[in-house]
Amino acid sequence: MKQEERDKVAELFEKRTGVKYQNWIQALAVSEKMKAEKKSFILWLIPRWFAWLAILLFLSSLHCSYPPLIPLQDNKQVEHTYREEIDLLHLQKVTRYCATHHTWEKIQAVWDDSTYIYYTTRGS
Repeated sequence: MKQEERDKVAELFEKRTGVKYQNWIQALAVSEKMKAEKKSFILWLIPRWFAWLAILLFLSSLHCSYPPLIPLQDNKQVEHTYREEIDLLHLQKVTRYCATHHTWEKIQAVWDDSTYIYYTTRGS
């Protein structure tokens, strides 16, 4: 019975490690060596992981710039800001997202003698 168990242990040890089993002292030394190699690989990997993370964060920060906001004052003298230029003719309407009020607004231009007056209403 003992020999069968020893053979089974030797077979499993060789399958796991690729090293021929001799005795428990050698098996312990091989296991400790494998643990040390695994730790050194992890320690080798961690600095590279942080370096890649730093590079990724740097590159993603380069593309986070937004176009300047364009101000618009409505008929009630309320300031609105949009990402796109508002080019409307008399009685034309357009819907834009207002960065000041954080909502979609309908904008209508009305010609008044010498300039346009802009009327804004909230909603989709």
